[in-house]
Amino acid sequence: MQSNPPTPVTKNHNVSFPTSRRPRMRPVSSASMMEIDEWFEKVGTKIGPAVGNHSQRDKDKRLLFTYRDLNG
Repeated sequence: MQSNPPTPVTKNHNVSFPTSRRPRMRPVSSASMMEIDEWFEKVGTKIGPAVGNHSQRDKDKRLLFTYRDLNG
């Protein structure tokens, strides 16, 4: 019995991976912690107990808030 190798979904070899958009690093938001906490309450995002201290929790919240347009 012969095995057929998988083939691409499209046979059009001119279609390539889109390279016009690349990830970019964003500056971390400078919003107040009050605004960030309000956003967390509104969207219902939770940070679990694995995040050790309050300072690290605030840093994580600020990072997630920075990328809030990605539905964090």
